[in-house]
Amino acid sequence: MVIAGALADVAPAFLEQFLDEVIALDPRMGFIVGAAAFLPEGSRARIWTQLATDPREAVRQHFFALLGRHKRLVPPGTLAKPQVPSTTLTTVLGSGLRDSSASVRERAIAVVYGLGVTDEFRDALLKLVHDDSLEVRRYALVSLGTMHDEQSLAVLVERLEKAPQPEATSAIWALSRRPDGIDRVLRLAGTHGWLDDEVLGAFAEVAVPVSDEQIADLAARTASPEFERLKQRHLDRTRGGAPEYGPDGRIRWE
Repeated sequence: MVIAGALADVAPAFLEQFLDEVIALDPRMGFIVGAAAFLPEGSRARIWTQLATDPREAVRQHFFALLGRHKRLVPPGTLAKPQVPSTTLTTVLGSGLRDSSASVRERAIAVVYGLGVTDEFRDALLKLVHDDSLEVRRYALVSLGTMHDEQSLAVLVERLEKAPQPEATSAIWALSRRPDGIDRVLRLAGTHGWLDDEVLGAFAEVAVPVSDEQIADLAARTASPEFERLKQRHLDRTRGGAPEYGPDGRIRWE
């Protein structure tokens, strides 16, 4: 807060020059993006675009990681919209999704997902489902869980039925978010060890609200001793207003 207050009193031209020098020397400094908020809109947009397209991969990685709160995937729509023009944000995110570095593409998907703007980048995300990087493919598949069209649904179903376990797992979690996909996921319960774990995990943590009848059917399909706890988590989240944690925010017992 002290730094922010001091920056607010700095002349915009001097601040812009200062940030350019910082980017050249140590672009990993987290306050760059925050400090840019005190610049005029045009200068702010230039700084953001410069960071997103910097020739140094480490700079681009850090920039998109910073936009995503250095988390893997925050719940969709929970990232605050950045204080840059919409056109700049679209350009920056599109650049990240097309980046030559898989690590940057992965982080850019996480930002698009966290901002809740997957529909705006639908075509790019569908293309990334076929990326050379497994992690990029998995992030792209998860992002399809916030969409509503038949093409993205068909992609998820195909990966669920034919892809190896890592991608099938991502498809399970994505389909669980979709009213047009949840039934297909719940029917998998009890069919295989790892499948049962993923189905129940998705049911508890991200699934759209399911009916009492669906819950009863799920209980009959699984022999998991954790079912009652997972059911309560689903009910707390979908009927009681409990928050979604995201993969970095869950409590894990050792």
